[in-house]
Amino acid sequence: MQFWPPLQVDGVKRNMLYLFSPTTLAFSLGLHTYIYTDNGFEFSLSKEGIVSISLSSKYANATCGLCGNFNSDPANELTANGPEEHLSPEHFGKAWRSGQNPWCVEGCLGGSCPKCSSERLARFSDLEACGKILEVNGPFRNCHGKVDPSSFYKHCISDLCLHRGLQPALCHSQAEYTAVCLSYKATVYAWRSPGFCYPSCPSSTSYSMSSASIPLCLGCKNNTVEMPPNVGENCLC
Repeated sequence: MQFWPPLQVDGVKRNMLYLFSPTTLAFSLGLHTYIYTDNGFEFSLSKEGIVSISLSSKYANATCGLCGNFNSDPANELTANGPEEHLSPEHFGKAWRSGQNPWCVEGCLGGSCPKCSSERLARFSDLEACGKILEVNGPFRNCHGKVDPSSFYKHCISDLCLHRGLQPALCHSQAEYTAVCLSYKATVYAWRSPGFCYPSCPSSTSYSMSSASIPLCLGCKNNTVEMPPNVGENCLC
């Protein structure tokens, strides 16, 4: 029997699989926790902290907050108090913070972020680190034309500097770019290896990375929620 971590619903911890209603299901599978509904809302959270929300087109011009206004114009999504207030991504995130969460912090502990020497910055930009994101013939080469890698590269170096070069920070940065590339149907070639960022999959599953749709499999039968296929990195049956 596989153990699913608890999910907090309205302040109460629930074990997964959890059926919110006959048409809404929450569950964990491999590298992700999912919430799926039959009304066009899909949510996933990866173990590396990457959040993905997918909405049906019927919600166009009907969203706000971190989802933006969903009007097919990416130029006016980062707003808070009105369509005329355009914010930077950093200030946009701060504007929509809800309450105080001890795991959500701004800046660095103690108010002072670590500074990287030129030698460390050069090492972090190497092809064995963040430079892999920009590598012309690297694993992300087919994605560069669909998703600009420059911001992911800059964030990667910043995160490695902040986390003093720890490998999980590098894994997260490359996984983040991978997720976006695959969502744009771009081919991403293998960048994980048994000694580098390789995920640990539950028994009876194996690691998969694909921009194509692959059916998800669950250990139970559910006839009320139609499960969308998986696209991206996951542990699949």
